[in-house]
Amino acid sequence: MRLSTIQRLRGAWRRSGLLSLLAMAALLAGCAQQHPGKTLSAGFSQYQSGSYASSNATANEYIQKYGHNPNVDEAYYLKGISCEARGDLAGAEVAYRAAIACSKRPDLTAKSYRSLGDMAYMKHNYSAAVTYYEASISSDPSLAPGAWLLFRLGAALQSEGQWSAARIYFARLLQDFPTSPPAQFALERINMTHFALQYAAFTVLTAASREAAYLHMQHIPAVVVPSEVGGRWLYLVQSGDYPTWAMATAEQVALKRRFPQVIVVP
Repeated sequence: MRLSTIQRLRGAWRRSGLLSLLAMAALLAGCAQQHPGKTLSAGFSQYQSGSYASSNATANEYIQKYGHNPNVDEAYYLKGISCEARGDLAGAEVAYRAAIACSKRPDLTAKSYRSLGDMAYMKHNYSAAVTYYEASISSDPSLAPGAWLLFRLGAALQSEGQWSAARIYFARLLQDFPTSPPAQFALERINMTHFALQYAAFTVLTAASREAAYLHMQHIPAVVVPSEVGGRWLYLVQSGDYPTWAMATAEQVALKRRFPQVIVVP
């Protein structure tokens, strides 16, 4: 075989080997860049640092590339919390529902239901909030509900007219988290049985009595309710006995033009 022929063959072998090595290196690099676990970890780190747009994009990328992975539920949950943090509540709801639908993890299912409950509560959709909060508790019995979940579930039950059921959760909150911020709110509400409309609050009883008398002249049967707030007594001028938040709110709207200061309590 001539020398030039041998040299050409050696050159071809070198080029072939180099191309194989480059292809293998590219494949390994691609695997390293696209490792599912690292992608999710990066996404949660972005969320914790406040980069919600980035964490949402990472979640979307993961769902697109690894939609059949068992832990895609984590990606949907990451998308949910990212959308919620950005104010996209509709997108968050879709993502949380997707996480619940494909999750095999009780803790993640419970967290997703909790998030749906919080969003429903903030929108005054108390019926849905009750359903989601109860589902959160039952999804993972080993995970004790937190103080705010117990308070909001109790408050949502009251809003739906279920005052006796609400006491169970307020009592549990006071027992398990007696020094927590919502414990004081639970203590104030645990023995309540209805909503009312409040027109004013006074530090002097005579002033409150005059306001109540004026409301009576307007055909509103107002009463003065003494209440200790922050170590001092206030005299609250209230009317009405409404079993649900919706009924109290409807009456508030009807009176708002004449009494713009009226609010629903509790």
